[in-house]
Amino acid sequence: MLLDDKMNGGFVHGKHESAWITISVDEYESMKATIETLSSPDAMKKIMQGEKELAEGMGKTLEQIKKELGIYCSVILITEQ
Repeated sequence: MLLDDKMNGGFVHGKHESAWITISVDEYESMKATIETLSSPDAMKKIMQGEKELAEGMGKTLEQIKKELGIYCSVILITEQ
């Protein structure tokens, strides 16, 4: 197996008519979600509108939102057992 530097932790396996890679289930699910979002005209319209509003100074920073919500902790550690 050869590490494929272009994919996040993927591996290229053996000789074959075409190469294939192995990725974690988490990476695969993330890629599927990204493709779904990018394939949705409604979602892309909302993303582009949000980017336009941010460029026009209409957005809020994370620090402003945290202050409004009274959130003073920056890191929350959640562990599975």
